[in-house]
Amino acid sequence: MKPVQLCKSLLIISLFLFTLGCSGGTKNKIVGKWQPSDKSEKGISFEFIKDGSAVITSGEDSSGGKWSILDDGRLKIEFSQLGNTTIILWKVSFNGNDEASVSDGENKPEKMIRVKL
Repeated sequence: MKPVQLCKSLLIISLFLFTLGCSGGTKNKIVGKWQPSDKSEKGISFEFIKDGSAVITSGEDSSGGKWSILDDGRLKIEFSQLGNTTIILWKVSFNGNDEASVSDGENKPEKMIRVKL
């Protein structure tokens, strides 16, 4: 194999592995319990369980749901409360393992922190 062909092949393999690593990154990092870093939002939390289930808590109320990572990398959270289904779509970026920013694309990004259990 010529050196140019070898470089092209290695580049393609590297890009493929990078894509695989990125797609699983959000899914692996999001698992756990998160809450807004803004103190005015106290009592709200989102818990993402490895099996795709979720628990959304606000004060003393909580709702079960499910979460997934869409093909475009956004986090989809779906839960029902009083017969109404709510879907949240967030773009997530991580600032380390215990901090993240979430944005619905319309409002200012909100900082979230991982709750230490």
